[in-house]
Amino acid sequence: MAQIREFLENQDSGPWEGLFEEKLRELEQKRKQLDEQMEQMRRLKEQVAKASSLLPGPMMSECCLEEREALRVYTIRRHIKPVFIDNLVQDLFDRVYAFNLTVKGKLMAIFHERGLSQGEADVELLLPVEGNAQIEGCKVLPAGTYACLKIKGPYSELGAGYERLQHWLAEQNLTRKGDYLEIYEQGLVPSEYTGREIHPDLSLPPSELMTKLCVPVALWE
Repeated sequence: MAQIREFLENQDSGPWEGLFEEKLRELEQKRKQLDEQMEQMRRLKEQVAKASSLLPGPMMSECCLEEREALRVYTIRRHIKPVFIDNLVQDLFDRVYAFNLTVKGKLMAIFHERGLSQGEADVELLLPVEGNAQIEGCKVLPAGTYACLKIKGPYSELGAGYERLQHWLAEQNLTRKGDYLEIYEQGLVPSEYTGREIHPDLSLPPSELMTKLCVPVALWE
């Protein structure tokens, strides 16, 4: 527009038709470029939406109440960054091996506190063991009524399971009277292992992991 205004003020600039045609061609080229960019953006949006729809979300069971018997476990508890939980698992099994304890169940975890300084969490790992071992580190999880929920999917989706179980407790007017317990029914630890050879099970895709959330509750009559 500034060039056109200058042309109109200067009668010696030549034919005005040529100037307008040139500017129209420039604008048309810019419009084509914008149309191409908009079409690319639409295609990208469709690809992202399609990819998102193909990502498997967590599959959760219905919440339920379950009577659980008292369970003897060997435990280890530390403040660690969650990304290093594999090292804590290894340490737990090394101790179980050293004490010659017989494992009688799935690995479990209690996150007593999250969001500590330096991104750490207060993590306790628990492993059911056989017999009445009186060694330091053994304790008994009490029998009682537990609210439970199963989650199939990556561990990053467990937060959705916690929220669902918490909402269900509120709907059922149930009072939590203990810590939430994560039971790793499938994944993290292989179903078969020998002594110190324990290591995270990397054969399962994250979508096939199975975790059970349990929390002791008080029943009001």
